Amino acid sequence: RGTQASPTAIQSGDTIGRYDFIGRGATNFFGGRAYFEGKAAETWTDSAQGSTFSFFTTPTGGTAGVERLQIADSGNIGIGTTSPYAKLSVVGQAVAAYFTATTSTASTFPYASSTAITVSGTASTTNLVVSNTIDFPAAAAGAVTGRLTVGGERLMYMTGAGATRNFFAGHNSGSLTITGSRTTGVGTGALGNVSSGSHNTAFGDQA
Repeated sequence: RGTQASPTAIQSGDTIGRYDFIGRGATNFFGGRAYFEGKAAETWTDSAQGSTFSFFTTPTGGTAGVERLQIADSGNIGIGTTSPYAKLSVVGQAVAAYFTATTSTASTFPYASSTAITVSGTASTTNLVVSNTIDFPAAAAGAVTGRLTVGGERLMYMTGAGATRNFFAGHNSGSLTITGSRTTGVGTGALGNVSSGSHNTAFGDQA
């Protein structure tokens, strides 16, 4: 910034250092395809000199370096993002052999997918423990709002919402039924002959 005789302060975003790898193509030498660089994270003063550090590579078939990893001024590391909001922020799929929690701090999955968290293979050799609440979204009458299935058989599911919500549990979810009117049936088809009223209880097959 400025001139050699009259330098000025580095501004936020200015490159303060860069190491470039250079190679030759068919006819010329090229740089800027693989490099790492440091940049100012703020306008520097004599007491504030924040910086970032980034790694760049060029995709196959391309000619421009793309930022792949950044160490922010906060110390947060971003992969696929230039704004890492946590100690490690990854934009895109992340794959690992396993994850180990080293504190009792709760882990949060803000978004798994539009429908479910999917586990492929053996999820755990011990237990999956869920504390507090599992919430299923509301749905129209007759629509399934949530389902727990093991080995292809439904152990529990719900349909509808509010007064029309029904809860089913047991083998293929036919052994216990609780309707939105608080009527309970124990046994497959136990509510087959209970079509009205509320707070009723029926036991047995096709009671």
